[in-house]
Amino acid sequence: MSRNIMSLIIQYAYTGSVLITEDNVLELLLAADQFLVSGLVDACCQFLESSLCPENCIGICMFTEDFHSCSKLHHKAKLYILKHFEEVLQVSEEFLELSLEQLEEIIDKDELNVKQEEVVFEAVLHWIDYAPESRSKHIAMLLPKVRMGLMTSDYFINNVKSNALVMENEACAPLIINAMKALFEFDMDLDGPISLELIHQLARPRLPSAILLAIGGWSSGSPTNMIEAYDANADRWVKVALEDERPRAYHGTAVLDEFVYCVGGYDSVEYFNSVRKLDLITQTWHEIVL
Repeated sequence: MSRNIMSLIIQYAYTGSVLITEDNVLELLLAADQFLVSGLVDACCQFLESSLCPENCIGICMFTEDFHSCSKLHHKAKLYILKHFEEVLQVSEEFLELSLEQLEEIIDKDELNVKQEEVVFEAVLHWIDYAPESRSKHIAMLLPKVRMGLMTSDYFINNVKSNALVMENEACAPLIINAMKALFEFDMDLDGPISLELIHQLARPRLPSAILLAIGGWSSGSPTNMIEAYDANADRWVKVALEDERPRAYHGTAVLDEFVYCVGGYDSVEYFNSVRKLDLITQTWHEIVL
């Protein structure tokens, strides 16, 4: 290690603080991890977390992959990539340096935040085009991770099915057939059976990074207990199935720690002076004792 980094390690040992900068943080983190200086490791991780952006998130994720002491930072960098994927594609040179396995892991995630699945296919082509001689053969491994059943039919026919890489790779043929099954919902004369599991994978919506909840209110002239969630990525409303709950209108709502709190309200007979908590994970209501 350099003399400057050794000096910072000694300074931290005596004073408990050092000046962490973009120029020294990676080398300092390596040294602090080597000497088991946990406080300095934490300080470096906090610095890197605060500087996460589309340009550096992949680099930080890859750098911390083998650091057990940086597991939290590694996880947050992964989540940042998934949440800001479209921005990362536009500005990150590190995206092109991903390994096949790393790219597969990213585009396979339900949490990948893309408004249109076409973005994922374009990302695959962009990655392959960086080193086509060695990467073209990987199209058959990456294509199943793209949820082609979520694409528009025009884009699929004009850009995916007719893509040169896809057409030249025999292993892509069954994937295209299953995608057509998912998109157009018709039976095709095939030599082998259609994979229902693959069809489900190709058409399964990705999880939105945020949702809009409509809880209760008025419906057909009276209060309702219906809850609907709007997925901005898929541009659709979904009914949330819950246990029987009293109709409620004119209530107040607040979100705290992944719980939705409903305060007061009216069911056309009485006004409530109670608070109900909705657990979005278990999709159950709980009475709050005040």
